[in-house]
Amino acid sequence: MPRASVLVILALIVVISMTANCATVRDRIPLDLKEYAGIARHNEPICCGIPLPRGYATEADEVALVDSGGRVIPSQRSVLARWHQDGSIRWLLIQCPMSAKANQTRRLYLGKRASPVPKTPLKVEDDSEAVTITTGPLKMELRRQGFRLPNQAWLDKNGDGKPETAMLRDERQSVLILDGDGNPYPGLDGADVEIRVEESGPYRAVIRCQRADKEALEGQVDFIARVFAYAGQPYVRLELTLINTADYGGTANAYTPNQGIKVVSRIAYRLWPQSGRKSSVT
Repeated sequence: MPRASVLVILALIVVISMTANCATVRDRIPLDLKEYAGIARHNEPICCGIPLPRGYATEADEVALVDSGGRVIPSQRSVLARWHQDGSIRWLLIQCPMSAKANQTRRLYLGKRASPVPKTPLKVEDDSEAVTITTGPLKMELRRQGFRLPNQAWLDKNGDGKPETAMLRDERQSVLILDGDGNPYPGLDGADVEIRVEESGPYRAVIRCQRADKEALEGQVDFIARVFAYAGQPYVRLELTLINTADYGGTANAYTPNQGIKVVSRIAYRLWPQSGRKSSVT
């Protein structure tokens, strides 16, 4: 089945490299973080996998990310793989906010010590009607019936710690999939969806959304939307996969590439009014 993928990513582009032989390091593992895009970063999310020597740690809460001054950087850690010989961690996933100057290389360390949770813990509420995500400055609602991306978003505009200002005045301000004539495809404009919380930690949450009534697509465009939310951040990251369900054997309403397709979002400049930016991906 042909697939078309569109990724809208708001994240820090980094490379974290091992700078020492892990097999000989028992206390601290040095890491280098490099900012390659030439843009100063402030508390932007990073996510990286780090290989550990056998026997270094058994549980994720035994280790922490620290800076060159020995200060612990609050992070979310999870085990990706273990050594079969003794069950210790072989690969560790670390997610955290990070700041860096343009083109800066920062020296960090992975050490055996406890790590605090973020100051603004992430909150995910999941009930039969909707999933609501609160990051601190941002609150977002995703409804299972009449789904839009998002159905509503609130922002803390006065800095009192409560996201109370509604940012969407009408449904056309959410993310839409448009055909070549500018008409919305079914799915992101009010369909029923399956919503699943794939990850919910102290720093990052991942919410997966997909059309529920797949039989009603009739050869049109299906989608999988993943919303990544981060503690303390006024934005989310969106990964949107578009799926062409056409059977090319004679589906009357099949989507064909020459019809054109466009993904439009007007929410970016609503959530960051100071930037005046709009987001349009084709």
